[in-house]
Amino acid sequence: MGPQPHLDVPSSYLDGFAAAVTAGMADAATFGTRNLGELSVFAQQQLGPPPGADVQKGELVELHKIADARTQQQTDASSWFAKHGHRDMWQPYMKDYEQRVGKDQATAGYALLERASNLTEQATSDAKQRYARMRPFNVDPTLKVPISRPDNDSYPSGHSSLAFSAALVLSSLMPDRKAELMNAAAQVGYSRLVGSVHFPSDVMAGARIAALATGVVLARK
Repeated sequence: MGPQPHLDVPSSYLDGFAAAVTAGMADAATFGTRNLGELSVFAQQQLGPPPGADVQKGELVELHKIADARTQQQTDASSWFAKHGHRDMWQPYMKDYEQRVGKDQATAGYALLERASNLTEQATSDAKQRYARMRPFNVDPTLKVPISRPDNDSYPSGHSSLAFSAALVLSSLMPDRKAELMNAAAQVGYSRLVGSVHFPSDVMAGARIAALATGVVLARK
């Protein structure tokens, strides 16, 4: 896998991710103790559809700005996060947790991470299928894409949702590392914009749906 790279995330995006997570945790509290089978529909109601054409046009302008300023280091980082940001990169953090608490207690942590990831992934997949948003490079073929092009739908971002789900679980296990973990998730989300494979609203929706699904799991652990 290689060492985890660092990708600077603009403060406006850090603020956006934080707001999305806060909204998602509020969604989780509203969902409460309902049957988990209802979560995907509830999540779609909370997210709503992707933005309309006027907003999307502005998002494409933003993606072109990011692409025009993209460095080789950013390209390399976005490629690494594309391969590892949704699952692999979180395993070393779990190993750190295991070293803190021992294998027996860590087993419960691994199970918690798996439950949250699975619920987040299902809710994300269901929302993708419902909204069927085209990828930005399909909407605007002039957008330069330096990493592998996903062939599924765009909204919400799966890399973002799984990264924020993992970061939230790990933050509950290691609260002293919360800032580091949430920043790592933000780097994954922002890397999808650097790679020109998601709209900004996709990655924010990914963070929110992650906080919803993961918040529900954490409340029931």
